[in-house]
Amino acid sequence: MGRVNLLALIAAGYDGPYADEIRTAVERATRVSLLFQDPSGQCPMNGRTGDHVFNDVLYALAFEIMAERAHTQGDARLAAQYRHAAMLSFQSIGRWRRTDPDWEGSFYITKNHFDPAERVGYQPASNWGNYNGAVMMHLAEAWLARKSPIPEQPAPAEIGGYALAADWGFGSVFANAGGMQLAANLRGDTIPRYDTYWSPLGVVRLGRVGWDTRPGPSDGVRDTASKRGVTFAPTWKGSGGAWVRLADVAESYRGQFDVVFCHPLLVRCRIQYQPIAEGGGLRFQHEFTLTPDGILARLTASGAGEFGVTLPLVEDDGKPLETAVGDRVASTRYPGAADQQNFIALDPEARFDRTEPPLRSPYGWLRRVRLTGNVFVYPRGAGDPEAETVRAGFRRTRTGLYSPLGRVEGNLYIGCNSRAAG
Repeated sequence: MGRVNLLALIAAGYDGPYADEIRTAVERATRVSLLFQDPSGQCPMNGRTGDHVFNDVLYALAFEIMAERAHTQGDARLAAQYRHAAMLSFQSIGRWRRTDPDWEGSFYITKNHFDPAERVGYQPASNWGNYNGAVMMHLAEAWLARKSPIPEQPAPAEIGGYALAADWGFGSVFANAGGMQLAANLRGDTIPRYDTYWSPLGVVRLGRVGWDTRPGPSDGVRDTASKRGVTFAPTWKGSGGAWVRLADVAESYRGQFDVVFCHPLLVRCRIQYQPIAEGGGLRFQHEFTLTPDGILARLTASGAGEFGVTLPLVEDDGKPLETAVGDRVASTRYPGAADQQNFIALDPEARFDRTEPPLRSPYGWLRRVRLTGNVFVYPRGAGDPEAETVRAGFRRTRTGLYSPLGRVEGNLYIGCNSRAAG
């Protein structure tokens, strides 16, 4: 909100003593925001209003302003990317438009379909009137900001080829290969604000270009009452025999992000989770190989006995999803939808455990499925092979991986989304 207000101030002709400093800061921040946007148009996760619908409208407004600015400056490609990113953000909010009688045409406040009376994901200031008013006002501002017929080009979140970390004040990282995006938190909230931990530790968003990010999942959660959490992150058996999830212990752990290789169609990166106190616990390394087809996630640990990874499986966001947990594939999707998230167990001895109860995030109930083995994250869309077909044909090789979707050999990717790159 503050950045958009400053953009508007500059656009209105402010020429005070800090005009150049303000302009440089907000323009740079908005350009970087192109990398934080998810491929379905959502603004980044986290924060006390990060899961509010109106924030996507703010992104649309900021991108519209910058599209016009780049157009005026003669940067046609950047202007086209901004314009398309603005339209992605605009299209994103349609998923939370209400159709129920008496409320048709308005929007849910947070990104779910729960009864608004339950105030899921709300902060104290969140109400139907003010945040629907914000949606209307900022959409009108975005419309008025659009003055030029700028042809659209794919946005950076749809193209990929980057991996970056935000300032430690945010503690978030983003990686994207060919529109396959991973977003994670290197630290989690340890002090509740408004009785809520807004940012849990671990990977919280998995998405793909042209795909509905909601069942990805789009976020994680840490419950303030039980202190239990769920993110796509390590889990291990503690000294008392109970399973501990990384999101449970944000006070004790931090992550370190490293990029190994980065190309528009192939990104290798890793997060090392280490205890804050010297000698205070186990150490984990989560390695990710991102391609346009999916994400290979390999977890190793030092000093651990029994360990695995937690898979956040979205079961219900006010509307029940179709979920299934078999011997080798755990999946979820909206009823009848083509877009389906699949977590594929790669090790022959690996098994899923879904016995622990779900936790409710601002996006919905997340089942805490435990997998003691490595996993391939496969966001399947219309026309893509079935998850079982991918599992049956998947194998890791000495230099990479092979599947019915494509293969990786060293720094070379060859797949259904590209002939060759590396």
